[in-house]
Amino acid sequence: MFELINYNYNAYAIPMAVTTALVLFLGLWVLVRERKSPDSILFFLLSFVISIWFFAFTWMYCATNAATALAWAKAAYTGIPLIPAAIYHFSVSVLQLYQRRKILVWLSWVLAILFSVLIVGTDALISQVYHYWWGFYPSYGKLGVAYLTFFFGMIIFALGDYVVEYRKIEPGTQKLRLKWFMIASGILFLGSVDYLAKFGIPIYPFGYLPVFVSLLIAAATIKRYHLADLTPEFAAGEILETMQGAVLMVDLHGSVRGVNRAACATFGYQESEFIGLPLTTLVEAPYGVELEPRQLLNDGPIKDIKMPWRLNRGGYIDVSVSASVITDRNGFPAGVVYVVTDMIECKRAEAAIAREERYALVMQGARDGWWDWNLKTNEIFFSPRWKAMLSYEESDIGTRPDDWFQRIHTEEVGRVKAEIAAHLEGRTPHYESEHRMLHKDGTYRWILSRGIAIRDSEGKPTRFAGSQTDVTERKLTAEQLSYQALYDPMTNLPNRTLLIDVLRRAIARSRRDPNYSFCVVFMDLDRFKVINDSLGHLAGDQLLINVARRLEACLRPTDTAARFGGDEFTLLLEDIPNVEGALNLVNRLQQQIMQPFKLSGQEVSTTASIGIAMSSAAYGLPEEMLRDANTAMYSAKSSGKANCEVFNASMHTNAAGRWNLEADLRRAVEREEFLIHYQPIVSVVTGKIIGIEALVRWLHPQRGLMYPSEFITLAEETGLIRPMGYWLLRKASAQNRIWYEAGYTLRMAVNVSAGQFQDRQFRQHVEDVLIETGMPAQSLELEITESIAMENVEYGMATLDALNTMGVHISIDDFGTGHSSLAYLKRFTIKNLKLDQSFLKDVRNDGDGDNGALATAIITMAHSLKLNVIAEGVETPAQVKFLRAQGCDEMQGYLISRPVTAEVFTTLLREGQYLPPLATP
Repeated sequence: MFELINYNYNAYAIPMAVTTALVLFLGLWVLVRERKSPDSILFFLLSFVISIWFFAFTWMYCATNAATALAWAKAAYTGIPLIPAAIYHFSVSVLQLYQRRKILVWLSWVLAILFSVLIVGTDALISQVYHYWWGFYPSYGKLGVAYLTFFFGMIIFALGDYVVEYRKIEPGTQKLRLKWFMIASGILFLGSVDYLAKFGIPIYPFGYLPVFVSLLIAAATIKRYHLADLTPEFAAGEILETMQGAVLMVDLHGSVRGVNRAACATFGYQESEFIGLPLTTLVEAPYGVELEPRQLLNDGPIKDIKMPWRLNRGGYIDVSVSASVITDRNGFPAGVVYVVTDMIECKRAEAAIAREERYALVMQGARDGWWDWNLKTNEIFFSPRWKAMLSYEESDIGTRPDDWFQRIHTEEVGRVKAEIAAHLEGRTPHYESEHRMLHKDGTYRWILSRGIAIRDSEGKPTRFAGSQTDVTERKLTAEQLSYQALYDPMTNLPNRTLLIDVLRRAIARSRRDPNYSFCVVFMDLDRFKVINDSLGHLAGDQLLINVARRLEACLRPTDTAARFGGDEFTLLLEDIPNVEGALNLVNRLQQQIMQPFKLSGQEVSTTASIGIAMSSAAYGLPEEMLRDANTAMYSAKSSGKANCEVFNASMHTNAAGRWNLEADLRRAVEREEFLIHYQPIVSVVTGKIIGIEALVRWLHPQRGLMYPSEFITLAEETGLIRPMGYWLLRKASAQNRIWYEAGYTLRMAVNVSAGQFQDRQFRQHVEDVLIETGMPAQSLELEITESIAMENVEYGMATLDALNTMGVHISIDDFGTGHSSLAYLKRFTIKNLKLDQSFLKDVRNDGDGDNGALATAIITMAHSLKLNVIAEGVETPAQVKFLRAQGCDEMQGYLISRPVTAEVFTTLLREGQYLPPLATP
């Protein structure tokens, strides 16, 4: 089989050999990139068994006789039957369906191995080879149909699972990942053409090409989207930074894979230096053995182990180390998390506490009242300070023990006597008791009484002396601090800390009692910021207090309402049997909240966006339920006001995608990963370019070019819209200055977000940009929507007046889609109205139709107010004809030009200031 005489050079074997090497490279690349995760190991296994097929067929093509070719054909089938099992196992692992498909996965492997054994060890499937013009090729026998049914059946099952899961999830990273895996699986089917040659049909077997293309697409998908949403980078960047101590994530080989900033600061490394560093570089022998990941797998987690660790700059520090093994989603060990605390800082904190306690004792001693009890005569001496502490005169209190005990609160006098007796009998080293004592004004004060017995040579007590301190203020302060630690000071509702404690007990009870169920409701008031800004913070506080009272009135005694801060409230509703019960109670709450409130003499209405998480055995921590209820609330809020959503698994996926996009957006703002495209605004009459609208785009490193609809809403919610908006204003103004110096006098229109417009520094920012770029103020046009202008009318008028004084033009964008007041609109210093494209969609050649009538009315109204009208979204010649007939001033849209880069726009200007579609009469 391995003698050279049995082989000849065959050009048709070269593509198979090259593809073999490429397939192995893809498998190794994914294995390394995904840090040997279970999914990447399965992908490598798939690549390996495919490479067995390609490698064996390469030599089979080169064989000069049928015996040698048959031997290589059977060698190839040691791997080929394993391909469908590997594909299906990889698919269910990526889709996180392994637990539900476990039996089918193992059955596929058993059948695959069985087919391999039968093919290699018998002639049941392959007993001979054909000799075609490209070389030898195996011939299928009586097991062919059974084997092909298994082969394509497993691939169809995998593709079916992809389709089902793809339809379930919302748009996001996971959906994009599954789409490309489905495409890869579909392309894989093209390789079935190879089976025609195995039944005697002389078609060149090019199936290796679609197989390689499908693997290439899968590898590219993994590069762009990873095999999972939760990556080590996400964990290191988002989770570890919330911990105060040094945290290191180490793989099972002992190499550092993630750290937080505290770890870098503690040990003097940059994050890039830490990644890949062996743990033995940090741990001083002999402690490294008990911290080694494999040792922890056997011995279990460790806690607060004291040892020295090495610093990057040299030397050591004493630390306390806790470590535990973390597992992947399939329950397999994935690595170890180490939490390392600097002992020097701990010792400093302990010393500070000790100093404070000693100082407190000295100060208390200076205020103490003293007593001395002669046990032989049963008389007690009370110092003047002891008596004055309770406002008694010297003669008011005698020397009898009852003069002391009868002033102790009746609920505590028995305990005090027992504590004294225990010390006198020698059962305690000293006497100390905190109790209430009667003040002369009839109230009770909290007293800390301490003493020690003096004994004779036989050990019998002869004297008992000590002091007492008024700790009422401290006691009340402690109670107040305890209350403040557990209750919101404004609404007097429980706060987050107390709710989590109550929720923890509810979770524990649900585990003990299967009949007990509950739910967590997360509630966020709609339009609270508008109320706060327009009526003032005092009115906003009154609204929160009134909402709290209404919640308390609606809830049952067993339920708990808490304020989380801001305008967020959280409810724990106990004994809720099902979702319907939760929704009924939440609907009643919503109806109460929707009733008008009287605030500062005005009637104010609000609603709430509500998310619900039902109790289940899957919840082990209160924070998990709060997280899911909060996620459901955000889903409700994104659907509009006054909505309620019940948490489901897809929401968590959407939230994870949103968190990833938010992190990317923050980095994009820092790195200025944005582009500006420019769309011309032309005269309706002449077609001459007289203005430009600057439109932002995001050049995402992985997703490519993203349009505003994909990220602007998130930018507004996170506050990133402000720095993004100011970047757009500055860059667009600088570009317009370049065109201005080239001889083109154009208005640059820039959209202004609500966050920018409400910023008290907005006017100053605009002035700074004009000074910085040197662009004339009259060449700048700021576009705001009706809702932004009407949100705070007085502030909006003042801001617009100031901008108008500078010379800046103001446009009302998307006019006709908001809820503006014409009376207010007349008072705004605006130049232009931008007619929303929705009013032009149904305009026919004759200009008839409801939309045409509305557009005509808006144009007529605007001209009566001496405003310029700009039509948006012009796409057809009929719309141009209509706009000319109605006397519209300017227009923009795809008929004229799509938004283009600055370079393309410059070319448009150079070629002529009349655009081709409008230049013809």
